[in-house]
Amino acid sequence: RGEPALAGRGYATVQDSDDVLAYTRDHGNRRILVALNLSARRQSCHLPGACGGRVLLSTQLDRTDEIASNPVRLASNEGMIIALAAYGPSGSP
Repeated sequence: RGEPALAGRGYATVQDSDDVLAYTRDHGNRRILVALNLSARRQSCHLPGACGGRVLLSTQLDRTDEIASNPVRLASNEGMIIALAAYGPSGSP
């Protein structure tokens, strides 16, 4: 609730398949990736651009504050919220 990017209007689909749904939300220079593994198998999700980030929340409770890099590995049925590296207001890293 305290993350402005999750309530922001900026939205972009990163990955949309039968197994993984991933999208970014942004507000100002803050950008968040939400990655959802909708399958019972491990899956991968690529971060947008060449950026990295930090895991803010995961349904696998032991991953909070983990550094995320390409590709992000998602456990079966895992959901993850990642704060992406800062970028400029134009959306460029």
